[in-house]
Amino acid sequence: MIKKDLKNLINLALKKLCVLEKINYKEFDFNVEVPPKNIKADYATNVCLVGARYFKKSPKILSEELKNILLSEDIDFINSKKESKIFINIKNITCLGQGFLNFDLDLSSFLYSFLYFYNNKEYYFFNNDDKFKKILLEFVSANPTGPLHIGHARGAAIGDSLSRLLKKKGHIVETEYYVNNAGNQMNILKESLEIRYRQVLGEKIDFPENHYMGDYITEIARDLYEEKRIKDYKQIDFKTIILNKMLDIIKSELKRFNVEIDNWFFETKILEKDSSGTNDLDRVMKILEDKNLIKDIDGAKWLNTAEFSEDDKDRVIIRKDGRPTYFASDIAYHENKYIRNYDLMIDIWGADHHGYVPRIKASMEYLGNDKEKLHIILYQLVSLIRDGEKVAMSTRKGEFISLVEVLEEVGLDATRFFLLMRSTDNPIEFDLSLAKKSTNENPVFYIEYAHARIHSIMKNFYNEFHEYNGFIFDKIEDKYLSILEKNLNQEEDISIIKTLISFKEILNFAERDFSPHYITTYLLDLAGKFHNYYNKYKIIDKANSNKTLSRILLIKEIAFVIKNGLEILGITAPESM
Repeated sequence: MIKKDLKNLINLALKKLCVLEKINYKEFDFNVEVPPKNIKADYATNVCLVGARYFKKSPKILSEELKNILLSEDIDFINSKKESKIFINIKNITCLGQGFLNFDLDLSSFLYSFLYFYNNKEYYFFNNDDKFKKILLEFVSANPTGPLHIGHARGAAIGDSLSRLLKKKGHIVETEYYVNNAGNQMNILKESLEIRYRQVLGEKIDFPENHYMGDYITEIARDLYEEKRIKDYKQIDFKTIILNKMLDIIKSELKRFNVEIDNWFFETKILEKDSSGTNDLDRVMKILEDKNLIKDIDGAKWLNTAEFSEDDKDRVIIRKDGRPTYFASDIAYHENKYIRNYDLMIDIWGADHHGYVPRIKASMEYLGNDKEKLHIILYQLVSLIRDGEKVAMSTRKGEFISLVEVLEEVGLDATRFFLLMRSTDNPIEFDLSLAKKSTNENPVFYIEYAHARIHSIMKNFYNEFHEYNGFIFDKIEDKYLSILEKNLNQEEDISIIKTLISFKEILNFAERDFSPHYITTYLLDLAGKFHNYYNKYKIIDKANSNKTLSRILLIKEIAFVIKNGLEILGITAPESM
C-alpha cells in the first residue's frame, strides 16, 4: 500500500514538473522498492534514471528537482496529494549515486497502513485490479507402482500450497492427478503381483530383477489370497486389483499429508474409442499429420520437434508395433486440458523432466494452442538425511523411505515446512534430526510457538484488563491512530509493522513466481522479530493501558498473519504448545 501511494505521489510530482517545464506529461514505468540493508532509507526509486531521457536532463539533476517538489509547501501540489487520497508523509529525501531517490517516511505513514490492513484484512490477499483466473493445477502424478516417497512429497507440498495460495488470492482452482495406467510399467506391476501371489500359493518361481520388489507387493498378494482364497491365479484380474490397491494407498497418503485432489484423470480415458471408433489420441494424431509434422521411419511415427522447437531431436510418438509412447499420451492429455478451457494450466514436475518441457510446449503450439497458458514448474530433488548420511530410494528394489515413514517420524507440519523452505530451483537436504526438535532451531516449531505464545499473552491480557473481556478487536477506530503513534514508536515496533504490511507483497511474489518458499522465509523472519520483541518489552503493563492496548493490537496482527501464512502452507497454527 505504501509503495502504491509513494508511486502515486511521485507521479504527481512528475506532473508538476511537466507544468513547470511546459511539456506534456506522459506516464512511464518506474520501480519503488525497499532498498538493500546497507542503504539507510525506507524506500527507494529509480524514477530519475528511467525519466532522464523523457525530461532531457541528467538523472542527478532530475532527482534534485523531484526532491524539491516532493518536499515543497506548494499548495497546488499538496491539494493534488489530498485529492488523490495519498496517506504517506515524507520525513526526508536523499539523492544517492547518479539519480536514485531514497525516502524516509514519518511513523504515521506506517501506522496508517497498519491500521488499514488491520481493518481490511482481505486487502492482504486481493488487489482492486485482480483478474481472477480459472486454473488447473496438476501435481504428483506419480506412476501408481508404489507408495509415495519424499521426492513425490515435495511436488505434493508445492502443488497443494500453490492451490491454497491461488484460492486465497481469489482464483478458481482445480487440482488434478494424472494416472499413468496404460503403459508398460503397469504391466510390470501387474506381473509383480501375479508372481508374488503364485509364491503365496507355494510355487517355486524366481522373481525378475526388473520387477517391483517392495514388501508392499508381497503384502497385497497375501491380503488378496486371504480375501479371495482363489487357487487358480489365472482367474484373477491382477491389473485392476493392483491399480485400485495402489490408488487407495496413494489417496490415503495424500490425505494424511493434508492434500486434496479434485480430479483423478486416467490415461486410459484418452485411449478409449468412442462411437465413431476414434479416441483423443487419434484426433491429435490426425491434426499433426494434416500439418505434415509426423514422419514415418521404419514403421514408427515421429513428431518433428527438432525442426520447430527447442527440442534437440525428433521424438517417437507411435512405436513400430502401434503402441503409443508416453509422449504421445501426454500430448493427448494436455490437449484435453486445453479443451476444458482453463485460463492457466500448471504442471509440477521433478527436475529430471527438464528435457520434456520444450517438446510438450511445442506439441501444444503445433495443435494450435497458446503455449503461454501452460506453465511448467520443475523442482529439484530431495535428499533425506539420517545420522548424517543420505538414504537411497528405489521404487523397484523397495529400498525407499516412504512419505508415511517420514510423517510418522517427524510429523505433518515439519515435513511440509521443510519441503517448502527452498525455491523449486534448489535441492533440499531434509534433516530428520532437526525436524524432530522442539526447540527454536527447528524453524516450524519456532513459528508455531510464536503463534501459541501470542494466544497465551491474549489470555493473560483479558485476565488483567477485565473491561476488554469479550472485545474482539476486529476494527481499530481512527481515534486510536494517535495512541498507536505514541506507543508504537520504538525501532522494533516499526520493524514489525513494516514486516506485517509487506505480507501482501510476499503473497504477490509467491503468486507471481509460483513458489511458496517466499512465505516460509517471511514467517520465519516475522516469528524472529516477535520473539525478540517479547524478550525485550513488557507487553502487558497494568499501569499503562494505552501502551498495553497498542502492543496487544500489534501482536494480534502478527498472530493473524502467521495463521494465514501457515494455512497457505497447509500447516496448523496451534493456540497452545
